[in-house]
Amino acid sequence: MTQLQCGFAQVDITPALPHSVFLDGYGHRVRPAEGVRDPIFAKVCVMQGGGKPFALVSMDVCGLNQWLKDRLCDMIGALTEFTYEQVALCATHTHAAPACGVLELPMNTLYWNGVGEQISQAILTAQSNMTEGEFRFDKREGFNLPFNRRGKENINRNVWTCGFYDTENNLKGVLVNASCHAVSHMDYTISADFPGELTRRGGEEYPDVPFLYLQSRGADINPPAAGDEGIEGVGGQLADLVFAALQDQKAGKAVRGEVAARFERVKIPMSYPDKEQLEASLAAFTQQLRPIMHDQDARRHTEGEVLWHAKALRLVNGGETNPTITVDLQILQIGGQAIFAFLPFEVLTVTGNALEERLCELGIAPENCLVIGYANGTYSYLCPEAEAEAGGYEAGGACHWYGLPEFSPKSEPAVINGIVTLAKEVLGEKNR
Repeated sequence: MTQLQCGFAQVDITPALPHSVFLDGYGHRVRPAEGVRDPIFAKVCVMQGGGKPFALVSMDVCGLNQWLKDRLCDMIGALTEFTYEQVALCATHTHAAPACGVLELPMNTLYWNGVGEQISQAILTAQSNMTEGEFRFDKREGFNLPFNRRGKENINRNVWTCGFYDTENNLKGVLVNASCHAVSHMDYTISADFPGELTRRGGEEYPDVPFLYLQSRGADINPPAAGDEGIEGVGGQLADLVFAALQDQKAGKAVRGEVAARFERVKIPMSYPDKEQLEASLAAFTQQLRPIMHDQDARRHTEGEVLWHAKALRLVNGGETNPTITVDLQILQIGGQAIFAFLPFEVLTVTGNALEERLCELGIAPENCLVIGYANGTYSYLCPEAEAEAGGYEAGGACHWYGLPEFSPKSEPAVINGIVTLAKEVLGEKNR
């Protein structure tokens, strides 16, 4: 059997000058950061089995727009020779990290150039640290503090813990996959939010072992409290579940063998309201904006809606009736036994559950199937097919913050089918 090798590294990417960056995540914040609550990191897992190496990167940021994602990948390619297909850039989705193009706030490109260099060096460090070993996967319930913020029962309370052990049974790094919006921290200071609590406690319990948090289907799932209570409560419960899984993994079933990935840029169908709806909404938002034009904080949302509707109306008048967006979809498989699906969206519970079910139909055990959102870009909420016609925040309102067309009933199926197609390809090669 092809031997699996894996290496880990992490680097602190907290801005040296917090006031030099804006914070992505909340539309009401219109001023630069004022300080640091806790550090933010970029963490890397480089794995190789037979073919080309693959770098999985977890970053304590809200998300990446396409320009920034491409910029970071270009830098990584120039400094490490890892191609787009060999890198997955994942965001923990903390709402208290430097602006990254998600809400169209000013980005500090000098800061991000430095982050690109730091990530590249971390990839090289992880690659140089690679050692032979195996992953052991665990999936367990018990993530009970988060709740569905949309008032529905849909919630996935599972935590996936993937520990990598060398041939002497030493734990070298951990991948953690769970579902909860990182929205407890709401002021003007930088924070990793609850994934930072996993970093802190993981460093205390397992010194020199990086813990990479990979956000799953948490777009409709929130912590139960804001501030330190939410961060420490959710992060502490997550850490307890991960530590318990690691204790049970000491004699767990091994996942090893060939590592292979697939990456494809695909067009996803979107939509715009009709001309009459756009005209009426534009007039209403314009009327709302007039009395608050000189209030920077109050006008941000309304001003954004005016700009979005004006742009959409112009496109519709020009014949843009079937808009699309181009997104990056990616699949990684290990030994034909485990699969990672990377989606560049805020993934809701029903979508993540549906995709997991489709991937498990290909022969992957549920504990070895990781659905990862906010990966290789972030294009707003991926609205479920059944809810797209009803409109609402996930179908349309959130898209306006991102400057995107609205979702249609065809959007979610196109993403799920695209991921499943890539999975069949990469697993089919393994089985040939």
